[in-house]
Amino acid sequence: MSVPNAWIDRTLRSGRLPGVARPCRKRVRLPPPGRRPQSFCVVHRRGLPVPEASPPLDRLPDIDAATAAALVGAGKAVLVDVREPGEWVAGHAPEAVHIPLGELRADSVPGDLPVVAICRSGNRSGKAADALAAAGRPVHNVTGGMKAWAAAGQSVISDSGDPGTVA
Repeated sequence: MSVPNAWIDRTLRSGRLPGVARPCRKRVRLPPPGRRPQSFCVVHRRGLPVPEASPPLDRLPDIDAATAAALVGAGKAVLVDVREPGEWVAGHAPEAVHIPLGELRADSVPGDLPVVAICRSGNRSGKAADALAAAGRPVHNVTGGMKAWAAAGQSVISDSGDPGTVA
């Protein structure tokens, strides 16, 4: 027995399944006569298109804090700190531009230079790097973030200009 097309159409319209189905990893099992399927593969049943794997991002390789400082110091990149305002106030790199991750857009980054993204540990800046790379900006992520920056002996200042801390 086959599943009625009306049930498939109703399921797709309900939003429980995406408009483009995901490929299944299970065998398609049809239920006994008169019963609805428990696990149902729309791809195999309807022949919907399976999305291709997302293309690789043109993200530049991750770099360490010393390399990031050298690039920024030589004027070959802009350092973007994507941490939250409280973290920024406690301490940041003197050359950094502050754009919190939630407000980051490709056009909010000044200039046409490559971007060096930094956060506290490298996780949020990795997400920022992915987003900027997807928008077409060349971007590096600083491995280890501001923790590695401070550990490498690079300067960290507070908003008042006094020595800062990594929060």
